[in-house]
Amino acid sequence: MTSEQASPLTPADCDLRNFPRMELDVARLRDSRFASHSTGDGFRAGVLLWSASWHQLPAASVPDDDIELSQLTGYGRVSGEFQKVKAEALHGFVLCSDGRWYHRVVAEKALAAWDGKLKYAFKKLDDRLRKENKKRADEGQPVVPVPTFDDWKAEHFPLTAAFESNGTTKPAATVPVESKDFPAEDFTLSGGTPPEIPRKTLLKGEGEGKGEGLLNTPHTPQGGRRRRSTAEEPGEGFDVFYAAYPRKKGRGAAVKTWNRLAPDAVLQAKILGALAAQRPHLDRRENGRFIPHPSTWLNEGRWDDEIPGAKATAPVDVSGRTWWQVAGFDHPAEAENARCHIGNYRQYRDGRLMAEGAPA
Repeated sequence: MTSEQASPLTPADCDLRNFPRMELDVARLRDSRFASHSTGDGFRAGVLLWSASWHQLPAASVPDDDIELSQLTGYGRVSGEFQKVKAEALHGFVLCSDGRWYHRVVAEKALAAWDGKLKYAFKKLDDRLRKENKKRADEGQPVVPVPTFDDWKAEHFPLTAAFESNGTTKPAATVPVESKDFPAEDFTLSGGTPPEIPRKTLLKGEGEGKGEGLLNTPHTPQGGRRRRSTAEEPGEGFDVFYAAYPRKKGRGAAVKTWNRLAPDAVLQAKILGALAAQRPHLDRRENGRFIPHPSTWLNEGRWDDEIPGAKATAPVDVSGRTWWQVAGFDHPAEAENARCHIGNYRQYRDGRLMAEGAPA
């Protein structure tokens, strides 16, 4: 913060109120002294002033008035609280000769945005003038001069062909004025000064901790009992499936899907075997973010997916045995010769197909 009376850093007509976004130089902010030395409240107030300055006139400036600055930083009328963080909040701002504070970095971004806005408006004017000149040439009428961008800016953005450049004569005919000079972005215009931001509670300690001083907003808890969790209990076999699944995301949704499927012992074995076969082929880039959630895998019946070269080798019971070991075989090839597979292995015992109705 400095009191040097410099010239304003943006022109008086720099108006970005229909620009909802302001460019943020992430690395510059991250490595700045403001980020490393400010308190939490000072940093918050400073960023709010940057945001407010973007929609002020001229852009990148705020008034030199503690009450207004207090409003813009969320302290409302409690300007005394703002005084505690004022020096930090105004870090990077310079007081200029028009009596307003300008932020150097925000001014850089504002000038770039303002220049882009003017160039867009000039392009529309230039296209309109050239179309008008073509029409005039076809009708045998004199054409009107087309200004350069710099001359157009110097003459404060005239929107007709009544343009005088460096003492040239004003043309007799003019081009009809377009109804809108600048393209408005698709959002509601700011009024220049953002609405007051609800200030944080400054009345801590009053009311013996019963909430006095808290603002009654739609997001403020209003009391009452917390709702009890309505999470479903997992059905039989779910815990084994979830422990084997490589991505632990959305357990509640997976429980609901599992319970809806209600897989019997045969389907559970098929699911676990297919999962074991697919695990080595799953896309584990970026910490597995491309692996579907378990609920998605179940909903889409992904256990039926065919993967070339994949074999079901995962344990299918808590003892850690594979399906062919549970069926009583020493090798999956032996199980295959006996027509035993992941879908019917529970019908085998000691390597033989049990008779129908025999106890499992």
